[in-house]
Amino acid sequence: MSGEISQVPVSRRRSPQLVLVGALRSTELVDEPMLAGMPAHLREVMIETNKIRRSRGLRPLDWANGLAKAGDVHADDMARRRYLAHNTKGGPSWHKLIKRYYRNPAGQNIARGYAGPDAVVRAWMNSPLHRKNIVNPRFKTIGIGFNTNGDYWVQNFGY
Repeated sequence: MSGEISQVPVSRRRSPQLVLVGALRSTELVDEPMLAGMPAHLREVMIETNKIRRSRGLRPLDWANGLAKAGDVHADDMARRRYLAHNTKGGPSWHKLIKRYYRNPAGQNIARGYAGPDAVVRAWMNSPLHRKNIVNPRFKTIGIGFNTNGDYWVQNFGY
C-alpha cells in the first residue's frame, strides 16, 4: 500500500494515506513507561517501532501517556471531522495540541486507512521522511493515538 506525504484532506477514497511532521528541539526529561492496560494494537506499534530502533543500535522509546492522549484527541478529531492533517481544522498546530498534554513534543507521524499495526508501521518505514522520525536518535518517548472510525493513526514522539 502506498501513502502520501503531505497534508491532504480526507476524500471518499479509502486508500491509505500518510502525513509527517519533522522534529523540533528540546531538552526536557521523559515520562516513565506506562504499558499496563495498553490496547494490543497500540502496544504492537510501540513494539515494532522499538524493534526497528534496536536493529539500528538506538535505544527504545519509553511510553508517554501525555503523547498518547494528544494522539487520541487528534485521531478522534480527524475521524469526526473527516480530514487528515497535522494541524487541527481551525484549531491548534500539532505542536500546540501535544503541548497541552506533554511538555516536549518532538515529531509526529499520522496515517489513515491502514488496518493494523504491522501495515501502518511498514508504511511509515517505507517512507523516508516517516522513517526518519521513527529512527531519530534524539527522540526519547512515544505515544500512539488511534480511532477506529477510518483507521486514523497518530504516532507522537517526545524528547
